[in-house]
Amino acid sequence: MICSICYENIDDDDYNTHTLNECSHKFHTNCIIKWFRTESSQGKCPLCLVQQEKSEIVNELSHKMFWKGGQTNILVSEYLKKAKSLCNKSNKKLSTNEKKQLINKFNKLKELNNKLDLKKKERTDFNKRTEVKEYKLKQNKLWRDIYRIERSINKHKCNIVVSQYFDT
Repeated sequence: MICSICYENIDDDDYNTHTLNECSHKFHTNCIIKWFRTESSQGKCPLCLVQQEKSEIVNELSHKMFWKGGQTNILVSEYLKKAKSLCNKSNKKLSTNEKKQLINKFNKLKELNNKLDLKKKERTDFNKRTEVKEYKLKQNKLWRDIYRIERSINKHKCNIVVSQYFDT
């Protein structure tokens, strides 16, 4: 095992190690004391903090992909292609275990894509139903009517304000 702070070996029989109660991560005692004394520690385990930051990045990226698309989608797609190439048997950058984990993640992605395709087909079939088409037509007419009335109200308000200040 290696201390993730100093990157040196931790011997199993070494008494100069400390295991954190909250997460069971193990470090050299001096390393973890120094870490907790730094401002950047935020009072958290360094490994757990990295996981938290990764999670925040994933959430931010997925939010941007969903709402903004464009460049974020292209960037993520390019990195996905690079990650997929790491799964090749001839690739030596990852250990066998790391490859298996990555392959499992891609399998989960494929499963989610299949689930999405099924839901989209279900939605398309639903939208083809006559009563749904009629409902949508009625709803769109109501939205247009509401928009026209709200616009008329706003114009009327502005007219009152403008006449109050400019007609005197």
